[in-house]
This record gives sequence, structure tokens and C-alpha cells, in this order.
Amino acid sequence: AVSMSRQVIEGGDGVTPGHMGVSQADAKKLPFPDKVFDRVLMFDVVEHLHPWELHEALLEVRRVLKDDGRFIVHTAPNIWYDRFAYPIVRRLRGAMGQGAQYPKDPRQFLVSINEHVHVNEQSLWSMQKTLRNAGFKGKVWLESPPQTWGRSPLDVMRRFVFATPPFRWFFQREVFAIAAKS
Repeated sequence: AVSMSRQVIEGGDGVTPGHMGVSQADAKKLPFPDKVFDRVLMFDVVEHLHPWELHEALLEVRRVLKDDGRFIVHTAPNIWYDRFAYPIVRRLRGAMGQGAQYPKDPRQFLVSINEHVHVNEQSLWSMQKTLRNAGFKGKVWLESPPQTWGRSPLDVMRRFVFATPPFRWFFQREVFAIAAKS
């Protein structure tokens, strides 16, 4: 990922030189001065850090973020999806003849390596608590990749569970947050 990021940044794509860069560092010990960043992005990192590591990393983000800065997070999967909704989805897909695409262990779905590297998957509430415990406040929400909706009874049901609490807390697969220092 770092080499890909370097290629994008070195290419520039019309961005003013000197306004972006890539650094490789331990998330728990960022090599930057205090209050230097307007935005800090953490995409697909949370689930790979043990809870104690995530807490230390969030404290570092808070340290390097300007007082009016924003911290933007994406993590997947929503742990409630894997624990509670995936078994239902798997059974339904099996009944539709698509069972081979849905392994018993949801961590093997799409990217089998996740079985071994996801150590701290979040829910809506655990992400809120984790951010709050590190001195952040903000909005946490659930979404899923874009869906193709038809008019079948199954699609009507899918739309309902993706949109309506409490079902959406289980069926939305990804956790997002935009936070500021509290």
C-alpha cells in the first residue's frame, strides 16, 4: 500500500507539490509534531490493531490532529454482521443456489486472509466507545457497499433490513466515523 501511495503522490495528478506526502510509521508512535494535521484518515486499519494498540494509535491521532481537525475512519466488517446477520444471509444465499460463494466462516468471505489478521472488528457502539475513550466526539454510522435492488420480494426485504433499525445495526457491513477532539 505504501509503494502504491508513493506512486500516486509522485504522479501528482494536478495537486500542488508539497501539499501531500507518504510516511511509514508505527501508528502508536507517529513521527510528527503535535497539532500538525487538519485531517487524519484511518481506512481499514482499526480491525488489524488489538484493542490496546488501537487505543494508543488513537491517542497519537489526537495528539497530531489540530484542535479544529477531523479524524475520518472506515473499518469493516461490522462485527454484528459477521456474528448475527451473515449466518442468515448464508442460508438464504444457499437456498438461492449461491451457497458456494458464502463460506461458513464470514472472515473467509471475499478475502480469506482476514481470518488471520482481523483482531478487533467493531460495531456501531464499540466504535463510538473506542473513540470516546480516546478523547474524540463525532458521528459513527453503518453503511454497506452499493447494492443492486430489484423488485422481487427478497429485494424489498433487503431494502427494509438495510434501512430500518434495529435490523440495519446487523445487516450493514461497514463502520464509518467522522470525529473531532472532545
